[in-house]
Amino acid sequence: MAASGVVALWSRSIKGVDITAAFARAKPTSSREALAHRSGGTSRHDFDPIDAAPHDDGYVETELGTMIARAGLLTAEQVRASLDRAEAGGIHLIEALTDMDLVSEADLADFAHRRLLIPLVSDAVLARVAPAVARSISSALARGRVVLPISTDAADNLTLAMADPTDAETATAVGTATGRFVIRAAAPLGSLRRAIERCFGETSPGPTGPARRAAEMTPSSTAVGPATEPDFAEIVRPVLRQLAEAVDRDAVLELIVTCLSQGFGRVAAMVHTHGELRLRAQRGALDLAADRSPWRLPVRTASLFARVLADGHPYFGPLPQTDPTERQFAQAMGGVSGNMLLLPIRAATSTPLIVFAHPATCPVDRRAIDQLAEATGRAIVRLLRGSSRFETT
Repeated sequence: MAASGVVALWSRSIKGVDITAAFARAKPTSSREALAHRSGGTSRHDFDPIDAAPHDDGYVETELGTMIARAGLLTAEQVRASLDRAEAGGIHLIEALTDMDLVSEADLADFAHRRLLIPLVSDAVLARVAPAVARSISSALARGRVVLPISTDAADNLTLAMADPTDAETATAVGTATGRFVIRAAAPLGSLRRAIERCFGETSPGPTGPARRAAEMTPSSTAVGPATEPDFAEIVRPVLRQLAEAVDRDAVLELIVTCLSQGFGRVAAMVHTHGELRLRAQRGALDLAADRSPWRLPVRTASLFARVLADGHPYFGPLPQTDPTERQFAQAMGGVSGNMLLLPIRAATSTPLIVFAHPATCPVDRRAIDQLAEATGRAIVRLLRGSSRFETT
């Protein structure tokens, strides 16, 4: 097959880029590096590199504890000591971690935000929560599980601020109590408790044991039945196999856009060529109907898009609007509030594709996102190597 550019799979105009290099992604050299913010002026909301390997001494008996230990934030022994302290004192694991000066509440909330790809709730947002929204669940459920409903959207989804966003049982309990789909968000424990007291009033002794569980699950007037979140890793798993069997460009685009649309409200796949991003596939409500010409976005060197394309790492966080490219993109999308995902697709030495997804409708597994990006890149390289017909499509 004659040499051709990786981008030639997506656009006829780029030729001559070497695609013989093995597909690879840089991985961190240590678990501590996996948590460190990258240098070079990137946003504090950037993704860290791909997950570090678990500790040899391994598993910790909570989802939060396991995630902390496997990421290298703390050792498994430190987490186990915190669990023992929490159990002995009848306190939350996060309280035990902070009491032992192992990590701060704010750092834990930011860690969950970046690790799980979920919103991070600020003190200012918690201070503005309407009591009527907060009281869509019982006081017992809010206080007992340290969670607070903070908003609903046009589709009646409920955003839930959680001290421990890994607690799927609590998210399911809130969905059952309210009859709404629950979107998890991370918040510092102390700030969340203060917001709960503001919304529900002074703390009073509550029931314990079975009576407490009954009080927590007292149905609201809007309850219509259980609501559960999709497991994003389960969504991605079959797509990885399908990408390995994809037969053309359109099949690859369809797979990645459809997959991400199950974890995000709207998705746009854009080809990177000639210093521009060109829209190729989309899902959800994108405000592009008024422009009948092919949609294109110049990529300037100072923009977030240029940084993500250059370093090849996913970004999850708010869209800055300091660069004309960023402002133009926000306008084209009809506004981008809160956190968004920019997922660059690396194929050999090039980045021919970047995917925008916003807003997250469920916790999105970091490892699953990385697996999806890598499988898509491998599919592009495989198609280019396997059939000359993709040189001119």
